[in-house]
Order: sequence, then C-alpha cells, then structure tokens
Amino acid sequence: MAWIKWGALLLVWHVAAFVVFVVPHEIMRGDHVDGFMRPLLLLGLTAYWIVYRQLVRATGPAHPVLVPWLLGFHMLFWAEMIMEAVVFTALDFHNTEANDPYFIAFWVLVATWLIGGWPWLRRRQKGARD
Repeated sequence: MAWIKWGALLLVWHVAAFVVFVVPHEIMRGDHVDGFMRPLLLLGLTAYWIVYRQLVRATGPAHPVLVPWLLGFHMLFWAEMIMEAVVFTALDFHNTEANDPYFIAFWVLVATWLIGGWPWLRRRQKGARD
C-alpha cells in the first residue's frame, strides 16, 4: 500500500511540474491567454511544493536519492522554460539558429545529470551520514 500512495504522490508531483513548465509558455505568448493561466500557475506551484514536502517525508518505499535526482531534472527543465519563455522571446530567438548552442548545452547538462547525478547524490548522502 505504501508503494501505491508514494507512486500517486510522485505522479501528482510530475503533473504539477508539467503545469509549472507549460503555463509560462502560454502566458508569454500572450495573444490567446485566458484569465485562468496565472491562477493555474499559482495552483501548480503550490501543489508542487506541497507534494514535494510529502514525498520527502514519505521516502520509505523508494530509494532516498530518487526524489532529489528527479528534482534536478525539474530544475533543469524549468531553467530551460525561463530561457525559452522569457529570454528567447525578448531576444526574438525563436525559430532561428541563434538558439542552437544553447539547446546543445542544455541537452549536454541533461545527459550529464542523467548519467552523473545519481552517483553524485549518493556520495553526497553517504558523506552527510558519516
């Protein structure tokens, strides 16, 4: 039963992260934004924070490094969202070759976190216990 509860929390956490990722894109486009986008962003952020706190407390059935490792992915994609929604829009980099070096660097960071994030977090966790 603990796995089901933890899995449901993880699913809700990812859905909230998705909302926080998508809504700023819609807000920055501005040409068809309805009045519910800003409250939806606030609701997504609130849900994300509350569920994250619950996941940190209920890490019993999962590996203790899993939640921080997934949090690292969320932070990477949110940084990309800010760059794309705010900076690229302000500099008018969409659909140009000017943003190619940024996307290459972004995917290198994602691959680095995918491969090296877990071992780094495990070493860090073991060092904190000693």
